Amino acid sequence: MAVDLAMPVAAVIPVCLAEGRIYNVNDTLWAAIFAQESAADRVRFLRCLEARKRAENWTLLGHQLANTGRFLLDLPGQLLK
Repeated sequence: MAVDLAMPVAAVIPVCLAEGRIYNVNDTLWAAIFAQESAADRVRFLRCLEARKRAENWTLLGHQLANTGRFLLDLPGQLLK
């Protein structure tokens, strides 16, 4: 039994998810997904995006604090040079 998984070319959205090279996800992909969802699912989807953004912000803040700590540890040595 053959299954046809063909998709129209117009429905394909090129994205890149490589770390540091994310492309076309936040704008085009989410908009295309949104267009296919019902109003209730859109609201739920927005809540999930907001939760992900908040978690991502805390992760970024943790990295910034760690880098600030390293900078402050190295600062006395840099000032004495």
